[in-house]
Amino acid sequence: MRYWLAVLMAVAAWGQESGTATVHGRVLIQLLQEPVTSTISIDGRLAEAGADGLYRLAGVPPGHHILQVQSPGFKILRIEVDLKAGDDVELPVAEVRLADFCGSPDEPSGQLRWLRNEPRSGVMRGAIVGLRLRALDGVGVTLTDARGDLVRKVTGKTGQFLFEGLKPGEYGVRFDRAGYWPTTFHTTAVAGLEMDFGQVPLFACDDGVCREPRKVAPRYCE
Repeated sequence: MRYWLAVLMAVAAWGQESGTATVHGRVLIQLLQEPVTSTISIDGRLAEAGADGLYRLAGVPPGHHILQVQSPGFKILRIEVDLKAGDDVELPVAEVRLADFCGSPDEPSGQLRWLRNEPRSGVMRGAIVGLRLRALDGVGVTLTDARGDLVRKVTGKTGQFLFEGLKPGEYGVRFDRAGYWPTTFHTTAVAGLEMDFGQVPLFACDDGVCREPRKVAPRYCE
């Protein structure tokens, strides 16, 4: 009796599963074409994309759905998909984009580089320039993490700054120098990524008097 009950339960489970669909695919970083770990979801059903970027999500009911791709530091990507019972669909490559790194694949603002030897931490670099894009020395560059911890460096003659070994997460960034408008923005350090912001302009204050920080940073997304 127990044997036949087990058989009937297995058949019922198979029938229920055969009335659903499966989707699979790969997640890559848009500007680098490198895989990234992500969480894939459809209507509360979850799957994980591993270090190779590959995922497989089964048991999805037939119909029209929105598949979401979420990875820390990246914009949520949403993909529409129509499924029928029994489908096993390979979706196009999902290309995620950094939440606060403006640009497009054709015209990126700044540059990204994959750090194959530092997969657990991030790097930020750039160069501060003033009038006629001349390098500015003596500029304080301050990073503030979510806990309020500060890391500060001062630029030299080249105007360049470099922060290595950053823990993944959100950071506030501030540039300040006497006689110039302080500039602030927010960004996200991503494990395994070097973010080169290129030349960051600082503008002289009116009559040498600076009142409020400038939050206009056209090269970055808030």
